[in-house]
Amino acid sequence: GLSAGDGLRVVDRDTGNTTVPGFTVQPGAEESSWQVRDLLQCRDGTIWVLGRHLLYRFDPQTKQLELPPQPPVYSPETGSNFYTQIAEDGRGDLWLGTSLYGLFRYSPDTGETKHFMPEAGRAGALPTNVIGVVHADGQGRIWFGSRDKTAYGYYRPEEDRFVYLDADGRPTPEVSSMRMNDFFTDDRGDIWACSEQGLLHFDCSAEQPRPVRKYTVSDGLTSDYVAQGVAADDGSLWLAVARNLLRFDPATGQVTAFGQQEGVPPLHNGIGKFGDGSLYLQGQHGYFRFEPDSLILVEDRHPLVLSSFKVNDREQYRGSEWTLTDPLVVPTDGRYFTLEYAALDLAHPELCRYEYQLEGLERHWVRAGNRHFVNYTNVP
Repeated sequence: GLSAGDGLRVVDRDTGNTTVPGFTVQPGAEESSWQVRDLLQCRDGTIWVLGRHLLYRFDPQTKQLELPPQPPVYSPETGSNFYTQIAEDGRGDLWLGTSLYGLFRYSPDTGETKHFMPEAGRAGALPTNVIGVVHADGQGRIWFGSRDKTAYGYYRPEEDRFVYLDADGRPTPEVSSMRMNDFFTDDRGDIWACSEQGLLHFDCSAEQPRPVRKYTVSDGLTSDYVAQGVAADDGSLWLAVARNLLRFDPATGQVTAFGQQEGVPPLHNGIGKFGDGSLYLQGQHGYFRFEPDSLILVEDRHPLVLSSFKVNDREQYRGSEWTLTDPLVVPTDGRYFTLEYAALDLAHPELCRYEYQLEGLERHWVRAGNRHFVNYTNVP
């Protein structure tokens, strides 16, 4: 599906033939009716295509789009609900996010629709009308996220209320926390939340989701801004972070970065997974497919050099004049000092990741990401 307004392309992988199904044009809509906002294959095998204005059902026999009964248009003046994403809950109902009009819960069997919008003064109401991301965890629980009021959380159907979460994943009565870019699930059904402040892992096996950990630059990510992600069949997570594609191993915490030098295209529309387990990257003019287990990691160790040692902002290191066989000494009147270091990788310096430890002060190695300096103040 192409979100830029070029419709849907159905490719027969056996023959290579491409079919372009037609879309129903929404009269009076300002945006293209050929936008594909999301694709979903339900547990019963039904394939749903979410357009910007309408919900379609794809017939794999005729390779055409069918138009089922639609959720009511909230604003007749605009002529559209301006859909964003689609998800299936544990009951088989579809949840449709919108960029202006909240959430719709839709029954594929009856066409019955329930509309959720913010309600001032009601605890547990949908916190914002702008719902950019919708996803279901392994329990069939619906998660929502927004960039409007920096709100995210999940829905409790037995109480008909939405639970708001804070920046660390804990329930909170406050609406605003942080912007959410995407959700995805792993093979256990756990939720991984891609946010502007890092990657959050939620254990979703119990009645109430439990935050497990939040991963940021200090854990080896190249940026705290995680745009999208997907779980591969081997358990690894693949993340679209800034300009890089990251492979993250949750078991070991190891992060491997792939950039333009490795052939990664600009990630305009993120990353996803096909039914056969292969992954795809969506670019500006199409998509790129690859097998995640086909990539071989080649370790390349580069010399690490000290480039600066300052005490009270005065340089103490003279480069090649010192051999570092002797310790670096901070005078008793040294209120603060700075160390700068670098790995001599001339090919991909932006992919280098550093750790440091001041023995006697820090018990563990501190992950610095791609930052190659460290400051210490008032060290005893």
